[in-house]
Amino acid sequence: MSPDLEPAAWLLESESFTDLVVKCGPRTWNLHKAVLCCKSKWFIAALNGNFHEAQSGCITINDENPEMIDHMIEWIYNGYIDAKIFEDDDKMYSACVELYKVSDYFLLPELAGTVFGYLKVHLQRKATKLRRQYYRKPSEPDDKTLFTRGGLHGIHEGINMAWKLNLEPLKELWIDFFDATVLAMLYSDAILEMISEVPALCARLLATASTGTLKPRHNTWCPSKCNRCGIDPHTRKDGYFDRVQEEDCVGYCEQCTSTNHRLFINAPTP
Repeated sequence: MSPDLEPAAWLLESESFTDLVVKCGPRTWNLHKAVLCCKSKWFIAALNGNFHEAQSGCITINDENPEMIDHMIEWIYNGYIDAKIFEDDDKMYSACVELYKVSDYFLLPELAGTVFGYLKVHLQRKATKLRRQYYRKPSEPDDKTLFTRGGLHGIHEGINMAWKLNLEPLKELWIDFFDATVLAMLYSDAILEMISEVPALCARLLATASTGTLKPRHNTWCPSKCNRCGIDPHTRKDGYFDRVQEEDCVGYCEQCTSTNHRLFINAPTP
């Protein structure tokens, strides 16, 4: 056995002592019942009793992406997912949704939690980037591509797939994503066109916004007045919020705070 590999990883790489064949599309894997059953109750059920799979020693998986099955098997044996799956920003969102679906179907809650956590963190970072761009100072660079259909193609694909597969936990992540952008994304015609293609998402956003539940959930809405001097910065010439503290929904105008203490977003004059 290679000293650099864990026992299960070595079994997968060497294909030694295999007792199960798994097929999906054009792909075939020679695997080990004991390893799979240690991780997945789905495989325990499939390989016990009088099921055909238990008797034949062969499982054929239909209607799944072979690439996602490969990532699932890699996680079962190695305990991690190949980072390459997340390198392409355009494909990363849909890949996360697909892998979450596979992990949910094969009863792998740890893998589902890993994918969910990664997608959540990535969406939070993306929301912050979009929010900062929308509320940027006039002097800051304007990256117009962020709010175009091309710039948000990956997000669009992820949303479509989450609703198509009816994965409720991931739907909530997307609602939280729009919430975290302070709905800034909804001011883009390209984005409105994109989400209109998912009527169920439109209905959820409208219902959430109309009941006011978006506002208190994250408290990310810009305050109307400077917390220190009480003046609305937007009433001044070229005024803007220089500092907005997300957790407490507190904002300070540029005359009441130092640039060394900026925490969050810089909002231009509307």
